[in-house]
Amino acid sequence: PEEFEVYRGVSVGRNPKGMSWSRDFETAAWFANRFNNAEETGYIQKGVARKENVLAYFGRENEVVIYPKDLDRITVVR
Repeated sequence: PEEFEVYRGVSVGRNPKGMSWSRDFETAAWFANRFNNAEETGYIQKGVARKENVLAYFGRENEVVIYPKDLDRITVVR
């Protein structure tokens, strides 16, 4: 599709403005929660990517590489 949703799991202490996003919510949830502890938890961002802005796609991991500035409507979903 020309536009599609992507997700980024931001774990404790990690960069929310990274370039690796996933088309799969559950994959993003794994990345968000992998370093949770009693005081802090990760979260998941959702954005809308345009096909023309995608730098790379890795099908086995369902990973989209894109500059964060090229995403639309980034929100925290969990």
